[in-house]
Amino acid sequence: MRSPCPIRVLRLLSILLCCMLGAGAHPALGAPRPFTAALVIGNAHYASVPGLKNPANDASDMCAALRSIGFQTTCLVDVDTRARLRAVIEDFADSLPPGAVSIVYYAGHGLQVNGENYLIPTGAQLTDAQSIPANAVSLSFLMRQLRRHSAYLTLVILDACRDNPLASAAQQLPPGLAQVTDIPDATEVMYASAANEPAVDGAGRNGTFTKNLLEHLREPGSLDDLFKQVSHGVQTDSQPLGYTQKPARYSNFSGQYCLVSCTNLEILQAQQREAQRKIAELQARVNAGEDGKKDELAAALATNEKLTQELQRKDEEQRAAAAKAKQRHSAPFVPPAF
Repeated sequence: MRSPCPIRVLRLLSILLCCMLGAGAHPALGAPRPFTAALVIGNAHYASVPGLKNPANDASDMCAALRSIGFQTTCLVDVDTRARLRAVIEDFADSLPPGAVSIVYYAGHGLQVNGENYLIPTGAQLTDAQSIPANAVSLSFLMRQLRRHSAYLTLVILDACRDNPLASAAQQLPPGLAQVTDIPDATEVMYASAANEPAVDGAGRNGTFTKNLLEHLREPGSLDDLFKQVSHGVQTDSQPLGYTQKPARYSNFSGQYCLVSCTNLEILQAQQREAQRKIAELQARVNAGEDGKKDELAAALATNEKLTQELQRKDEEQRAAAAKAKQRHSAPFVPPAF
């Protein structure tokens, strides 16, 4: 029987907090901002397989970064048993109210066996491929738990597969993680490297993928913007090592979301439509003689003006980029000199 976890004990408080946070603005479309929570795990010091130098730092830094942008975070290092790792995941899923935005971040050893992906606890006793399912937690289990709550968005980030921990025992396992094929609705999965490819641990404090994630996590922009920036940085950083690491992304999320604030043209247009709707509503209430709405109307007009200016700036940037690309493509070909 699992012992109660503080996450589960605080479930009611989480739901109440969600309602309180609903007064804020959703960073994508101007709707109420959902409850945001993150589960961050860094497994570094393994008992029966080689340890990893970066995951503890990765987890610590990711926790700080996510807290700084408003996520309620549960941060763990060196989760040692399969039972404990499963319990942590279950309790986190239990704590999420409907409509939440949640992030599950894992750094550590990850392996695939027969097409199934596994997260490896630090105390797992691994001797061969057959020992992995009984000692590790499958990605399918994680997905099933997250599927239990009706999320606005769930983002799973796996900075795993930095090497094969069973390689010294000459165990033949496929490199990296297998491709994700069963993704719950409203869920995105980010891999540090492409399916069936290893990830670079990193020469500094953080793994190569997490280093770039931390650099861009607090920047305005959508998840699309974030992944493009991270992917570009990872590929650039890994090339000098003789191997181009290419992060992968799998999505079953049809909405828009920005971790900090949104800047792309489509989302700005949606924000302006919402601002104009609010202006029309407030103007009607002011015309009807309703007290106390003039200040709200003035604030809404100011917001709309800022959005108009930002849209004009974005439009000019896109026009300039398009003109530059057209000029580049129309330039005559000059053969290289030999």
